[in-house]
Amino acid sequence: VNVSTAIKAMESWALLRNLLPHAITVKRMELVGSDGGYDPWTDHQIELALNHAPPHLARVIKLEINTGQRSSDIIRMRWSDLNEKKGRLGINVVQRKTGVQLFIPFWNDFAAEISAWERQSPLIILDGNGLPYATRNRLSMEWTLERNANPALGPLRDPPKVLHGLRSTTVVRLRKMKLSEGQISDLVGMTEPMVARYARQTDKEEANINTVEQAEN
Repeated sequence: VNVSTAIKAMESWALLRNLLPHAITVKRMELVGSDGGYDPWTDHQIELALNHAPPHLARVIKLEINTGQRSSDIIRMRWSDLNEKKGRLGINVVQRKTGVQLFIPFWNDFAAEISAWERQSPLIILDGNGLPYATRNRLSMEWTLERNANPALGPLRDPPKVLHGLRSTTVVRLRKMKLSEGQISDLVGMTEPMVARYARQTDKEEANINTVEQAEN
């Protein structure tokens, strides 16, 4: 047990300093630092994280929610990827996993916010020391450590909220705005079956509300 604890501590130290390309230990049969998991975050959980996480992690959360992209693409986004089309600011993305090319337009409030962010590097996302994230795993590991160590983030631990869940959060938010699965698929570069998977619970909730309202009327 002592050896395992020491190895995990050394691994965490190395990942946070870009000395390991990925996690090397396993925990409950999953890679430590993996951002697996698809449960969306609630509005309250997002607000909690934005209010109590360090500013650089809050920036990650905001960018993921407003683009619906994977962490592996978030950490590669550059200020030069920002572009304005038809008077609306957005970002050009080439998804690392799929190769899909996207222009993701921003909502007006986020466009104003990101325009005011300090530009310390060609990359939009940097760690707390002003350095790039070499891998998605390092970002996921840093979020996991912050979530587990920060008392204010206690409600996000069980079940654990992972960054990849923000991708499904984006789908849920867009679905609540009455966008179709096809529209969401085109907007965030996700297959329609995956959009349907993420949106299923929202659709059920909406259907149940409609059922009750119809019965009452």
